[in-house]
Amino acid sequence: MLTLYDKHISVRIAEGTIESLGIDPENIKVSDFPALEASKLMSMAGFALGPTGSDSGSDPAVNGDPNQYFGTSGYAGTLTPYRYLDDKGVPVVAEDTLWPLVVAKGSNLVLFLREGPGWDSDPVAGQEVSIFEATTDDPQPGDRSGFIKYSVPLAIQKAYLHKVIVADA
Repeated sequence: MLTLYDKHISVRIAEGTIESLGIDPENIKVSDFPALEASKLMSMAGFALGPTGSDSGSDPAVNGDPNQYFGTSGYAGTLTPYRYLDDKGVPVVAEDTLWPLVVAKGSNLVLFLREGPGWDSDPVAGQEVSIFEATTDDPQPGDRSGFIKYSVPLAIQKAYLHKVIVADA
């Protein structure tokens, strides 16, 4: 099973919004990180979280200069949580911890993405983190092969890329 923790990517997830969680995205503290480490709870296949490219346009000048520009930034996200069910199909509450956060369409989430350190390492001052505020769509079943999992599209509401983590005061 290929998971995010094999790739030295840490994804921590909290229910709510940046505002409701009291996070200052320009001053991310170690204590701001949510407890739910989701990297081992979802498939690497289909995982996407980040910029998709900005709108662009051009307004050519009379002299022929193209005057190209970038507009609004675009972002996308998809995660595919594994389901942890016992042999009777009942969720194993201690392990099926990501699913309750993403099962309902319209759920608000804040996702913290760190690249580089091991997935199970604690955040430390000086590391970079990207934070995304997202809303979930309906979970969509996969091809029904392998592990039980559903793809969950995310509508990114806000994104703060490559912010340096600061120590708690």
